[in-house]
Amino acid sequence: MLYFRYHSTHCFFLKSSISEGLLAVDAGWPGTLYEYARSMKTIGCNLEKITWAMVTHFHMDHAGLIGEFIQRGIKCFIFENQIEATDAMEKMIEKNDKTYIRIEKEMLQVILT
Repeated sequence: MLYFRYHSTHCFFLKSSISEGLLAVDAGWPGTLYEYARSMKTIGCNLEKITWAMVTHFHMDHAGLIGEFIQRGIKCFIFENQIEATDAMEKMIEKNDKTYIRIEKEMLQVILT
């Protein structure tokens, strides 16, 4: 397992045993993709290695980059009981960040609980 911390958020990565891909656990703050990618380099990885992403919960410090991940072709997973939390998170983010990339919910892979 690999991890880095930025803006008080811990971001974890699991290496795949069958491919070169990484699973990102938590997806950082909105509008910080460049900083997230730079932090990945400090642990010897790069953003292009992320194949999948899953967040522990939908607060902006853990799921703020999911919209950008989806745009980059990263397969993003969500637990079914978290779907409603995406709306509340995005509403809060959009109050202060008009450049926020919204989550294309139809692209999320739902994990049934």
